[in-house]
Amino acid sequence: DVLADDAGRELGEVLAELDADLARQEREIQERRQVLAVLLEAPLTSDGPLSPALAALLDHTPATTSPAAAKDREHLALLDAAGDGAGSELF
Repeated sequence: DVLADDAGRELGEVLAELDADLARQEREIQERRQVLAVLLEAPLTSDGPLSPALAALLDHTPATTSPAAAKDREHLALLDAAGDGAGSELF
């Protein structure tokens, strides 16, 4: 089926095109795996991974059952997830 649309083209040309397409897909997969590796290394929360700076801050913050403290942690994680550096000076 793959070769059906390529009637009249040289086999070498079709195979070279297929090889180029596979190489492109391989690069895309490698890029996705690199992103995934970074995510797997980052500390995870219910909202997603934290930056190293926020993770270090939260590691030095005692765990508490306080609803206000939990909300503060959520807000910090939200600022951290914004990704534009807006909240990075806070921690």
